[in-house]
Amino acid sequence: MSKNDIEKKISIFFRTAFKYYGKEIGLTSNQPFFINQLCNPEKEQYGEYNYMIQYGFPQSGCVSLKFQYSQEEKSFTINEVSVYAPPAEENIIMANFATPLQDGPIGVDINFGMDMGTKSHTSIDEIEENPNALKMIELATSDLSKAQILGKCMLEVPEGSDMIPCCNSVHISNNKGRTKI
Repeated sequence: MSKNDIEKKISIFFRTAFKYYGKEIGLTSNQPFFINQLCNPEKEQYGEYNYMIQYGFPQSGCVSLKFQYSQEEKSFTINEVSVYAPPAEENIIMANFATPLQDGPIGVDINFGMDMGTKSHTSIDEIEENPNALKMIELATSDLSKAQILGKCMLEVPEGSDMIPCCNSVHISNNKGRTKI
């Protein structure tokens, strides 16, 4: 696959992911997905805003993009691409532990990736050398293309945080029948 083809797949992932900006989405997979604004007051005063898109967990398989939006130029620039995938000779197994805990009126969702021996691929050459890195981009794009928009992103910003949530995902069941409780 050519470098142009890989760049095109990254661009398709970006466009697919970015259409959920400002939304809460439901995914039938148990993969986490978010878009966060990375606060930088010095750049923001000049109309430059930094963001991060992440699908999955680095330890079990992940696609992450850092990009900048220029208000003056009305343009996006992708600054960093990271694809975490297993070596080419291994199978892709995105194993996550996800369970809700309910204790009276308070509920907590626990979700983390299991260590599946992934490696970081941060250049087009590295992605080109490992077919699993390219498959990871395709898996993420495919899963996100089937997302269900549930409403606005309503996550609160913790005090002192340097990130503002702009999109989040929740797991939704793809069972059409009744859910046993």
